[in-house]
Amino acid sequence: MEISIWFAHQVISNIMRFFSYLIPASNFESRITVSFYLQSASNILCIFLFRRYLCHFSDKKEISIKKLRICLWGVLAGIGVCLAHRLIFLFFPQIGLNLMSQVSEEYILDMNRYQYSPMIFMYIILLAPITEEIFNRGIIFPVAQKRHGNVYAVMISAFLFALGHYNLPQFITALCLGLLIGYFVVSTGNVYIGIVLHMANNMYAGFRGMLLGDKIWELSNRTLYIESVVGVFILVFSIFAVKHETK
Repeated sequence: MEISIWFAHQVISNIMRFFSYLIPASNFESRITVSFYLQSASNILCIFLFRRYLCHFSDKKEISIKKLRICLWGVLAGIGVCLAHRLIFLFFPQIGLNLMSQVSEEYILDMNRYQYSPMIFMYIILLAPITEEIFNRGIIFPVAQKRHGNVYAVMISAFLFALGHYNLPQFITALCLGLLIGYFVVSTGNVYIGIVLHMANNMYAGFRGMLLGDKIWELSNRTLYIESVVGVFILVFSIFAVKHETK
């Protein structure tokens, strides 16, 4: 069932993507903004169509110190996985070369430049995490969990989430993020921690890209190794912290 839901989502997303090419855009910023918001619209439409499967995992609505601490660990985990997953590209540089072949340097620099745009920035740190997590961990995850258990639900929701990015480098990045989010969702029993973690990951990556700009291409392997190791420590600490909070 989860595969069928995901496939329907991909059909709708690709239809929306097709329409984005038909809408006239005067520059790169306008074109990418239209594309992003149509993608969010497809997520929202699929959430509405499959709302009968939507699960919030928790009926407790009150805010507690414990929940706020878990959100803090989720923020740290989002930053940690953003840094730590770069070890994959450092250990397997061919993947990084594949990224360069699929995405031009000009495109990445344009993305870094236009992340200053309020509309694009709002999509990256707000709309994308909320709509993607509600669909992937709020619908795909519980459907898979009900049929096959937690481990399968974590793996299949992460795999389908990554597969929807359509290229190997982003597949690996999204897979790492999806597996971590799945672990946090199972540990806390609440889908909203996934939104927090996803938002933190995107926000850190966005701010880093904006601050570095063109200098992002000048970073040495040594600097990337240091960032990755720091990310691993942050990630491990946040995982143990959540484990302690939910024991």
